[in-house]
Amino acid sequence: MDTGGIVIAAVGLVIAGGLSFLITSQAGKGNIAVNSAIGIKTKITQSSQEAWEVAHRAALPWVKAAAIVCASAALFSVWVAARPESLDVSEGGVFAVLMIGYAGLLVLMGLGVRAAHQAVRSEIDPTL
Repeated sequence: MDTGGIVIAAVGLVIAGGLSFLITSQAGKGNIAVNSAIGIKTKITQSSQEAWEVAHRAALPWVKAAAIVCASAALFSVWVAARPESLDVSEGGVFAVLMIGYAGLLVLMGLGVRAAHQAVRSEIDPTL
């Protein structure tokens, strides 16, 4: 089993989930202002500082779930790679778990953006 490759993919997954959670949390608290580099960057979320914060607060539960999925998939993959005798899982199976983690990140982040847009429309401006 390519333990090194699995560890690299797992670390990337944890970093992606962790940074997404940290950025979303801080933007929702107003600690990260509207910008073009990080955060949920759509026309709706960048329409004002208030919209930015409302959007990130609304997205946070979804982003938190994404971070948990990422960490879980990464930990499981590294555990299996480090102890292949513990479960009868092939390298392809471990790779599949990592890909499920990345897919979970994308799906949950998309749902977070949807929640963000709904919150801005509901709380600030229904015409956005």
